[in-house]
Amino acid sequence: MLAGLDELLPSLARRNRFGAPDLSLGLVGVAAGGVVLADGLAYALYLSVAGLAVQYVGVAATAAALPVVRPALYERCRVRPRPAVLALVGVVGVVVAGALLRQTLTVDPGFVLRWTRWSPALSSAPIDRLPSDPARSVLPALLVWETLGVAAFAVAADYREAAGVDLPAIAAAYEE
Repeated sequence: MLAGLDELLPSLARRNRFGAPDLSLGLVGVAAGGVVLADGLAYALYLSVAGLAVQYVGVAATAAALPVVRPALYERCRVRPRPAVLALVGVVGVVVAGALLRQTLTVDPGFVLRWTRWSPALSSAPIDRLPSDPARSVLPALLVWETLGVAAFAVAADYREAAGVDLPAIAAAYEE
């Protein structure tokens, strides 16, 4: 979605030699630096675990529903398991990701962060300063970030529709 910033600010629409948008990379770098400077690394890492679990639930549910909701798109995919298999894999994915999300929202943050492979970051992060009640820490933050993400997506989609911008599909995912 950050690549869409190029559409909003065409004068800054430059790409580096690898094809990544410079504006988007700069904004992500500034945001990451701000998190580190604000001593918010432990909070960001904790929120990212819950955010990833929400994304996994969404991806699994989308995969399970793809043949029914978007059959034309499903037919264009290079890898096309039978719809029943895809539905089963998607439902199992939703259950597993839902269990991870449940654990993230109900277990002490320090314990949740120890599930990750961020050992170097955790050694310097003040995990003991995180609230031990997830309802006071990750749940409100997760709701705010998810709401902001949906709002940004809706605004970008509305802008693209109004401007008549139609982004091309990712060619590698479809048959030629």
